[in-house]
Amino acid sequence: MFEEAEFVITCLKTLEAYTDKNIDELARKCVVCEQKCPNYEIVMQNAKNVEITVDRDKIKRKVDEFTTEYILRKIEELDEDFNDLTNELSYYNGKLQNSVELNEYETQRRKFILKLSEWKEKVWSIEETIEAEIDEMSAEDCLNFERNLEQIVTERYERELRDMFEHVKNLQV
Repeated sequence: MFEEAEFVITCLKTLEAYTDKNIDELARKCVVCEQKCPNYEIVMQNAKNVEITVDRDKIKRKVDEFTTEYILRKIEELDEDFNDLTNELSYYNGKLQNSVELNEYETQRRKFILKLSEWKEKVWSIEETIEAEIDEMSAEDCLNFERNLEQIVTERYERELRDMFEHVKNLQV
């Protein structure tokens, strides 16, 4: 099996053998193992000489899934439910379309929901930017990004939108 291989490296965690033909698989495993493997430097050096394949679409799907979870988690922090807020906003907008005046509470509540919706759209806008950045990353950077995805994306959203979310919280009635 290994006669045609230029080299064989054994993963010290799983004891599986990898050749130059599938070194990209071992490189992905090494990154997931958080570079604790003594073979890491050797693997990455060899992987640089062999094209590492990265499924950027899969990473983007993970960012998308995480973004959805992040938005719902932040809404839950406010003791709110996304579906309830959507229905509530529809109710207020329906009253306004029928020329029925909103009371003070309803006006404040509508303002809160609209601002929260604006915040949510900005989160999705940043998510689109992150996806574009993934297209420009090297394969190794993609692997590192994927390994730390939740931390990187959370820090990005918090850094760029913390003040806006605090403003939304202050509008809550």
